Amino acid sequence: MKENIIIQSCQYYTYILYGEAMIDGNLDNKEKVFKVTKLRKSTRNFWACLDLYRGTSAGGWTISNIGPYDTESVIYSELNRQRNQLVNKGFIEWDERIHSQIYINLLGYEKC
Repeated sequence: MKENIIIQSCQYYTYILYGEAMIDGNLDNKEKVFKVTKLRKSTRNFWACLDLYRGTSAGGWTISNIGPYDTESVIYSELNRQRNQLVNKGFIEWDERIHSQIYINLLGYEKC
């Protein structure tokens, strides 16, 4: 009897969250910010989203999922390309000390 064996390889994933964040909880004072997350190595299709329906845009925020890639160098290259695009559009790095927190759902994450 022949068995089907599925080999799941580890691949690299990450995401960038960007939008307008309140400064010190003040609705009238906002900045265009982005947050780059750490690399994740997963055996399944990792997906970061803002709701459980895999939505990547809500309330003025957007998530850009990056991956899957087989090597760190390729994903870092794509991550830097997207980060530079945001900087060129006037976005700044998100600072947890002054900008409001946004909660992200991580679906399909199985650490390798």
